[in-house]
Amino acid sequence: MSVQDISDDEISLLDIYEFLKEGWVTLLATTVLVGAIGAGVSFTLPEKYLAEAKIQPAQVPKIFFNNNNNNNNNNNNNSNINININDIEGVNILAEKMQNPNYYSSQTLTICQHKNNLNSQFNLEGFVKNLKPRVEKNSSFVTISYRSDSPAKSIACLDAVLSDVKAEHNKLILPFLQEIRSTITNNKEQLKSAEELFTQLSRRPVSFDFKDNTFSASQLLLATFLSKQTEIAELKKSINRAEVLLAEPSTRPASFATAPYSSGLKVEPKRLLIITISLLAGGFLGLLLLFLKTTLKKIKSQSAPVASPLAN
Repeated sequence: MSVQDISDDEISLLDIYEFLKEGWVTLLATTVLVGAIGAGVSFTLPEKYLAEAKIQPAQVPKIFFNNNNNNNNNNNNNSNINININDIEGVNILAEKMQNPNYYSSQTLTICQHKNNLNSQFNLEGFVKNLKPRVEKNSSFVTISYRSDSPAKSIACLDAVLSDVKAEHNKLILPFLQEIRSTITNNKEQLKSAEELFTQLSRRPVSFDFKDNTFSASQLLLATFLSKQTEIAELKKSINRAEVLLAEPSTRPASFATAPYSSGLKVEPKRLLIITISLLAGGFLGLLLLFLKTTLKKIKSQSAPVASPLAN
């Protein structure tokens, strides 16, 4: 290959200048045209506002019966009951359940989507994708967010989602609450019997005369009296503790750890980004058209017949 051939294949700054000089009108026209189309599309897209909240699962006390009556290490223990207070289900499990569109009621889907074709699988999956239930790193909450055409609608959607979580958790909590209520009922029955016996014992005379034939019976009566007195105190303590466990904060429904928040600033469409991408696409399209135009022109010039000097 000769030096002349190499120089012909190289593109110099002068070639680039001539290329742009000949096609700057096309380049500018395509850039402006595509940019204008992008700007028009960006202003026709509906505005979206974001709301976000964090859900904490329902909390419920769980009762465990011990065989060791001397185990009093836990502050929530009485003589034979151990009580642990935990979330009804882990946040990761809750987040996984919330990925399924069937987790939500038709009322929630109506509030969130504002569409008639709620049965469309595409719309249901789009709803969950928009909601994005997730657990942040080292978090004890499920974070949800939603985009809608107004901040109020976005917040209303999150409230509806929380209502579904509450309804699901209430079903899971019910057996544990019934167990605590049953324990309270049994303890109250035992307390009633103990108080009745205690009243009867308190009315009987007790003799501490060693010479009295009833001294041994008096000792037994006193021991029973003191035992029932201790039993009554323990039962009252157990009942009060169980009743406290049925109230907040020991037992609470699913709730927002932080109230739904919307800044009121639109997050979609990102008009500046759309216009910038449109201008870049228009410039690229213009360069492509110029390149094709120049290539076709070169092919035509090379394929044109060259006049022979001997023809004359």
